[in-house]
This record gives sequence, C-alpha cells and structure tokens, in this order.
Amino acid sequence: MASKHIFGVFLFLLILFSAKTVLASPYWLKEGVYMTYIARASEPIAPEDLLNASKTSKNGVLSIVYNYSNIPFVINIYGNGSVNFTIVSIDRGFARVRLTISGNSAIVRYYYLKNQKPGFDPFWDEDAVIDVREGPALLSSNYYMTEIVLKSIILEGEYLIELNTGDVYDLKGNYYGKTILWNDPTNPLEKNETLCFDSKGRPVRIADVMTSNTSILTYYKTFMPPAVLVKTTFGVEKVPPDLEAVGRNLMIYDGSSGILLSMLAFHVPDAKAAGFPMLFGFDEYMHKLSWESKKEGTMVSGGLVLYDTNANFIQPKKDTYSPSTSPLAYAYLVGIIAVVLLALRFFVRRGYHE
Repeated sequence: MASKHIFGVFLFLLILFSAKTVLASPYWLKEGVYMTYIARASEPIAPEDLLNASKTSKNGVLSIVYNYSNIPFVINIYGNGSVNFTIVSIDRGFARVRLTISGNSAIVRYYYLKNQKPGFDPFWDEDAVIDVREGPALLSSNYYMTEIVLKSIILEGEYLIELNTGDVYDLKGNYYGKTILWNDPTNPLEKNETLCFDSKGRPVRIADVMTSNTSILTYYKTFMPPAVLVKTTFGVEKVPPDLEAVGRNLMIYDGSSGILLSMLAFHVPDAKAAGFPMLFGFDEYMHKLSWESKKEGTMVSGGLVLYDTNANFIQPKKDTYSPSTSPLAYAYLVGIIAVVLLALRFFVRRGYHE
C-alpha cells in the first residue's frame, strides 16, 4: 500500500513540473496599459456647420448608442473621434477596463413619445452646447426628438474582462461575450466560436480567421507580418427610436503580440458591457488613403485604427536560475524537497500501519 502512495506522490510531482504554462491573456497586458483608437474625418466639420442639416446627413466618423439613466441616446461625432481602453486594475483574475469615447463636433439625440419627454441630468458639458433643437423625429412619425449640438463630448464606462477566458462582463456581472481587444496567439479566436450576441439575442459568431503575410499600417506604427484577419457573421443592432443596423465585424490583429490593430465593427462586446450597445467607427482619412496607397504588401487599416498604446511588445525572456547562482531558486528548491520528503515520510508511515 505504501508503494502506491509513493507512486501517487511522484506522479503528482511529474505532472506539476512537466505541465506547460498557458498564457490566458497577452504577456503585455498589465495594470495601467492603454490602447487608443481613432477615426479621423477626411474633411473635419466646423462646429458651426453642425447647424446645417446637409452637413450632418451622414453618420460621421463615430456612431454610438449610449444607455444613460435607462434612456438610449444616439450620438454622432463628425470631427475626429477617439476610443480609449485603459486597464484600471487587475484583481483576482479580472481586468477592470475604463472605456473613454471622445470627439469634437458632435450631436446627441434622444427620442420620446409626445408629451413624454424624459427627465435626467445631462452627461455632456453645458459649456460645449452650441444649440438645442426639438421637434418630430424625421424617420419615425410616432416619436419626437431632442437634438443637442456640441463642440465636443466625452463619454465613459467601465467593465470587466475575465483573463482566464477573455469573457466580458458589466460591473453587475452580466455576460456580453468575448473581448476583441486581443487575439492571443496562445489561445486564438476560432471559426464558429461565439463572439457576442446582437440586439435580438442571436449569436454573432466568428465566420473566418485568416493569416496574412501583409504589413499593417496604423497611426501608431507599421506592424510587420503576420497579420490575423477575423471576420464575423452578420447581426442586428437596434438604433433608437425604432431602426436597425445590420452588419458584421472585421478585426485586424498583430500576429505576434495579438493586439487589436483596427476594427470595422458593429458588434463590440467590450463597448456593450461598458454601457454602449453600439459603437461603430469609420476612419474617413484611412479609407481615402487606402485607395491612394499603391505600396505592395502593405494594408491600410480601416474603421477604428490604433493610434497609441503604452503596451510593451518586447516579450520577456525566461531567466534560468540555478541553486549556485540564485538564492531565491535555492530556497525554492529546498522547500520543494522538504515537502516531498515530508509527504514520502507520511505515506511510508501510513503504509506500515495498513
């Protein structure tokens, strides 16, 4: 009987020391790391031009649905827009992330039935207000609309990412899908995997994952090959008051670090968890550049494009310690040996009595 216990101890130790460590999140993900993505207008609109309906007939560079005080607001940014993700803290296997959306030349709209205008505290800076307009909604005869024209706007929300799985939750623990901030090479997104759910509760799945021997041009820098292109299935997102936007995601990742380089996306689980059911960015400047660029082997990013990050992409080398050179390693090994000897002694004694 004692020999069986001894064999069990050695089997456990063999598994313990031979098991490979699998990275549940990218090596560069640490507290304080941020990633900023931008969408630039090809011809930035002046704040005063926001009063001209013909100038604001398009959606702008950022289209956002924001849940605030149980009211869905539609926000369009017509100047340059920015989307920042900052790792506020990492605790007990979860990363708390702050999402900050900002931009200039914006219009905020909210809708309501006649004589049922909601009350709330404004989330915008009153000093940035250019004009406030009210009247029947143009695309829905049943609703009225209030429109706030702004020089600039800043929006914030926070959410959680479970680092072991990449699952995304709001601060109340509601699940929204997988983060799209990275595609970890050690645990990559796979075809048919569910990324998130659309506004009708239907799954938005990974339709295709392609590796390309192409350099990717971003505002931050040009990332050398390989690049990973991830495409999703189509889904529907509700746009107040009673409209729907149908689309799919195209995300481009750095094949080495796994960081998101750009996203042309209708379905962003990270944004949904932070209080933004829809966040869609379209960089008009990069789109124009993509048509003009003739550089072979280089792809111009589109959608929301990486502008800045403080992530360290230099993967740390594994240090080799030996008992003769490392007091810490020596103490660690001595401790392990002591535990093994005590375990063997316990099981041998127990074996003698059985």
